Formats: sequence, C-alpha cells, structure tokens
Amino acid sequence: MVAEVVKAVLGAVASARKGLAAQQPKLRQGRPSTPAAKQAARTKRRLAAQCAALFAARSLFVQRHRNKTERKTLWRVSRGFPQLQALRAIMEQV
Repeated sequence: MVAEVVKAVLGAVASARKGLAAQQPKLRQGRPSTPAAKQAARTKRRLAAQCAALFAARSLFVQRHRNKTERKTLWRVSRGFPQLQALRAIMEQV
C-alpha cells in the first residue's frame, strides 16, 4: 500500500514537471532580437531550470529522512507550487 502511495506521489511530481514544460514559450530560430523575444527566451530559460531542478529533486518528495541541505533543496524546488507542498505533507503522514 505504501508503494502505491509513493508511486502516485512520484507520478504527480512528474505531471507537475510536464506542466511546467508545457508552459515554456515556443521560440523562433536564431538569436532573439526584439524585446518580446528576449523576454520569451528568459522565461523559457527560467522554466527549463525549474523543470531540471524538479527532476533532480524528485526523490526528496518521498524520502523519509532528509538532512538540512535536502530540506532546503526541497523547499526551494517546491516554492510557488502549493500542490507539491501538499504532496509532501501527504508523504509525512504515510
């Protein structure tokens, strides 16, 4: 039963990551020259970094004991995502 809960939590983290990837704007080829293109490139870079950080820290959502740096990483990754913080609260009870 615990394994099913862990699998469901990891699936929800993956779907949140895929949602972030879907939010990334489509860029045209070449170097962005207009202010709007530059802003879109910054947004895409920021969202890609969030996706990568969420992927790297996905195991922290289901890990039982975390040290101080892992707790800080988990806080930084889940900041701005109340659904991810709720998932961690569920795992605390399991």
